[in-house]
Amino acid sequence: LETGEGSTAFGYEKKLGVRCDVEHQQTKDGAGQTPDEAEGACSADPNCGGLYDKGCNGWLTICTVGLMLEAEADSCAYVKKEIGDGQPCTGDIFESEDCSSE
Repeated sequence: LETGEGSTAFGYEKKLGVRCDVEHQQTKDGAGQTPDEAEGACSADPNCGGLYDKGCNGWLTICTVGLMLEAEADSCAYVKKEIGDGQPCTGDIFESEDCSSE
């Protein structure tokens, strides 16, 4: 995670049995990336709204901002969420601390 003054961190909320709509899939037909590659690329891209994993097998496609979730059996989507408030953490992290390096 990127840390420091004004940094932003992202997490991904996993949704089962859905995909992002085709219009928002950046690459088509499963031409995707490994989980680490996809998460890193999505976190660095302000136009990325989440990730789609056809078959929940770890081969992900990036979805652009504004994506709509559609039902698709045996697939997963990971919706990008900003976490923390851009404040660097210091010392131990507690639930009540608002920072971005959790």
